[in-house]
Amino acid sequence: DGYRKLLGIVLIGQTELKHLFNEGQNVDMREVIRRVQVAEIRGLNGHLADYLACKFKRIGKDPAEVFAPDAYDALGRRLTSTSRDGKSKISHAYPLLVNNYVARAMNMACEMGETLISAEVVMAI
Repeated sequence: DGYRKLLGIVLIGQTELKHLFNEGQNVDMREVIRRVQVAEIRGLNGHLADYLACKFKRIGKDPAEVFAPDAYDALGRRLTSTSRDGKSKISHAYPLLVNNYVARAMNMACEMGETLISAEVVMAI
C-alpha cells in the first residue's frame, strides 16, 4: 500500500488454536482477534490414497508395494469419529495424524509378518 511497509503473520496450528480467537471468551485479546482471519483445513478423508501417493512419490516408492487396496478405506474409517449428537462424522485425517498412523501401520505389518499394510493391519493398531 504505497510506500508503507506491510507486515503479515501466518499462524498454523491444530484446531484447538482456533478457540483462542473467540472474542467472547478472550476479551482482553479483542484488538488482535479482530485483525485475524481464520482458515480451516478439512481432513483428508476421501483423498488418503492421493495424499499417500504424493508422499511415497517423493521417496520414489510405489504405494501399491506398501498398501493393499483395502487399507485406504480402513485408514479412513480409523481416522473418522462420530459427533457427540451422533448425527455427523468428523474426520481426523490430518496429514500429521495420517503420517503417524501409516508409520504405526508399517511397524505393525512388520510385527505381524505381513508384506503389505492391509485393512486387518490398520484395524489392529
